[in-house]
Amino acid sequence: MREENLNEQKPNEPKDVEKCGQKLRTNQGAWTRLAFLAAAALILAIEIYIATCVKGGFVRHYAGDVLVVILLYALARAIFSAPPSNLPLKIFAFAAALELAQYFGAVQILGIENKILRVMIGGTFDFTDLLCYAAGCVLAGVYEKFEKGKAMDKEKAVQKMTEVMAKFVGYTGKVLPDDVTAKLSELSERETQPLAREIYKTMFENQRLAKELDRPSCQDTGVVQFFVRCGANFPLIGELEELLREAVLRATHEAPLRHNSVETFDEYNTGKNVGKGTPSVFWEIMPQSSECEIHTYMAGGGCSLPGKATVLMPGMGYEGVVKFVMDIMTSYGINACPPLLVGVGVGTSIDVASLLSKKALMRPLGSHNPNERAALTEKLLEEGINKIGLGPQGMSGASSVMGVHIENCARHPSVIAVAVNVGCWSHRKGHIVWDAGLNFAVKSHKEFAL
Repeated sequence: MREENLNEQKPNEPKDVEKCGQKLRTNQGAWTRLAFLAAAALILAIEIYIATCVKGGFVRHYAGDVLVVILLYALARAIFSAPPSNLPLKIFAFAAALELAQYFGAVQILGIENKILRVMIGGTFDFTDLLCYAAGCVLAGVYEKFEKGKAMDKEKAVQKMTEVMAKFVGYTGKVLPDDVTAKLSELSERETQPLAREIYKTMFENQRLAKELDRPSCQDTGVVQFFVRCGANFPLIGELEELLREAVLRATHEAPLRHNSVETFDEYNTGKNVGKGTPSVFWEIMPQSSECEIHTYMAGGGCSLPGKATVLMPGMGYEGVVKFVMDIMTSYGINACPPLLVGVGVGTSIDVASLLSKKALMRPLGSHNPNERAALTEKLLEEGINKIGLGPQGMSGASSVMGVHIENCARHPSVIAVAVNVGCWSHRKGHIVWDAGLNFAVKSHKEFAL
């Protein structure tokens, strides 16, 4: 890696998320266009029925003309990904031009012989047709105004959530979660070695100054990760991933956060903490729910270093799981700024186990796996790692860890996959829950306020 390249900005770098968000707000989605196409097909079927089966009356002479401009509107909305501005007005101008062409006898003047074109242009001018076209375009305009109103409401909702998430991400880089602060206080009181006690005092002073000076508590603000447990009925589920990326952009500028997103292989720093796959967003969809639960995490370099995963032969049993964890702690634990939070994932394959081990870091300190055997393994691992005697910052002491959390799932009978992820003493996680009305509750930091 060449250090001088880390702050370079590539000319072909993707546009900022704000610009991408603007594009998303002006373009229609595929489902919207399909809906308009279906509506156009339905109206066309009605028009054919009126033309072939209705011999007279209001429907034949007036309703058909109203529907024809609505048909054109629906077709235009289905064709264009970005609908033309003032579309109802333009459709009325087109329909009116055709009607005026009838008045001046355009079919005869131009000598048009094609039957389809003769029917489209028509041969008889009727002023009431213009009124019907105007009525249809007014209805299309009313619908468009309603649609734009909804879009504006959604845009305001996106802006609100983005603003809150940006401030929350920045805040978690400066203030530790309540459970981490409480645990560090507990460990410091338990400590007997003078040097270790002094290090804890320094940690608390660091936190005080970070809060007072409104600065990140550690220079390494990590690569931001989001663990999202979102209800299928949450109103911004479709905008959420882009919204979170923009929140990271804002937090990077406002907090500020250190620029830690380096494009792999190309080896340049994006300068925004946003790059290919960063921030990482891990999804879990909850059916029949309108809430959205988000865990934020700053994955620093030091605490990411001990991360490791493997697949064990089943004969190695859960003793093999314990040995794997202990081997990592005795070799890399000191590099991750103890006391640590150790997340262990157990499943079938490396990818599953790795994700489970990271989710384990999001659990509140002091919580336990609901499975009794897994909870016992957490306790035994915590006792074993503490006996290593790493102490705060690896300078020896009574406690090496703040806790050990195990998350598990069913596995294939032939393998046991195990993964370890570690959080340092400055464990910068956050937990926020949103409801359908975009009211939020912060679970991790009781003092957070906008």
